[in-house]
Amino acid sequence: MTLCSNGALAVAAVQTGTFAAVLMDMQMPIMDGLEATRRIRLLAAPKSSIPIIAMTANVSQQDQEKCLAAGMNAHIGKPIEVKQLTELLAHYLPLSETHHLAPSKTPIMSPTTVKISLSSAAPAVPQQLVGIDLDTAIKRVNGNWPFLYQLLRQFIDDQQDIVARVQRLMHDLTDEKNLIITLHTLKGTAANLGATALSEIAAQMEHAAKNQRQDLLAEMIPTLDSQWQQLVNAIHSISVEHTQALNPATKTVMSNTETQTLLADLQPLLDSDLAAAQILIQHLIDTARDQHLSAIQSIQQAFINFDIDQTKQLLNQYSSSILSTS
Repeated sequence: MTLCSNGALAVAAVQTGTFAAVLMDMQMPIMDGLEATRRIRLLAAPKSSIPIIAMTANVSQQDQEKCLAAGMNAHIGKPIEVKQLTELLAHYLPLSETHHLAPSKTPIMSPTTVKISLSSAAPAVPQQLVGIDLDTAIKRVNGNWPFLYQLLRQFIDDQQDIVARVQRLMHDLTDEKNLIITLHTLKGTAANLGATALSEIAAQMEHAAKNQRQDLLAEMIPTLDSQWQQLVNAIHSISVEHTQALNPATKTVMSNTETQTLLADLQPLLDSDLAAAQILIQHLIDTARDQHLSAIQSIQQAFINFDIDQTKQLLNQYSSSILSTS
C-alpha cells in the first residue's frame, strides 16, 4: 500500500509501481482526483485500466457522474464503511488479490489460536465518549476498540494545531485552496472516527471557504475550537482502567515453543482470515520478549500496510531466529 499526498504523486505512483487498485480521494492539493484519474487513463496498458474507486463526502448524482466521466470505476461515500469498501474491492480485483479481503468460510484456527482469540478480547468500551458516536465508530473498525482508541489518539496528536492552522489559512488570502483541503480532510477524518459534530462544523466551514465567506468562517471558529477541545478532553479523560487494559504494566512472556506454535497458526490465517491474524499479531507483541519486540513490530507494520508477502517473509525470519536460539 502506498499513500500519496496529492494527485500528481498518485499518477506517478501508478506509472512507476505495480498496484491492484487505486482508492482516489477527490480533493487533493496540486492535482485533484478527477484530473489524476484522467491522466492515469492516458497511460499505456495495462496501467491505464487499473480499477479506480473514488472516495468523497459528495454523494450527489452529479458528483458520481463526474467520477464516472473522468474514468473511475466506482464511487464510495465518506465516512467509509468497511463492508462496502471490501465488497467493491472484491468486485474489481482479481481473485488472486481478493482472497485477503474476507475471512474464509472455514477459518484455519487451532485450539491454541481460539484460546488466544477469546483471551485477547478488547477491553471494556467506555459507556460514552463525548463528541464521539461510539457505536458507529466501533462498527467501522469491526468492533476493535483498542484499535479505535489508538486511531483517536493519533488523530488528536496529528491535528493538535488544527484550529490555529485554520485561522492562519483564513488570513492568508493567497492560500485559499489549502484552507478548503484542510477543512475537507478534517471533515472526512472526523466522520470516519465518529466525531460527528466536529465533522459537521468542518463541513460548514468548508462550504463557507468555497464561497469566500470570511465573515461566516470567523463566526464559526469558536464552534470549531469548542468541538475540538471537547474531543481532545474526552479522549484524554478515558479512565486509567481502560488505558491500563490497552497497555498493561506487566505481561506474560511466551516461551519459544509457545511462540513457534502461534507462528504456525498465524501463517495460514494470512491467506484466510485477516481479522484473526490481526489478533494473533497483537498477541505476539503483548507477550514478546523485549529483544524480540522490534522484529514483531516490523511484522505488524507490514501487515498494517497489507503487504502480506512481506509479512510472511518477516514471520519466517522471526521463526528461524527463534529456532536458532532455542
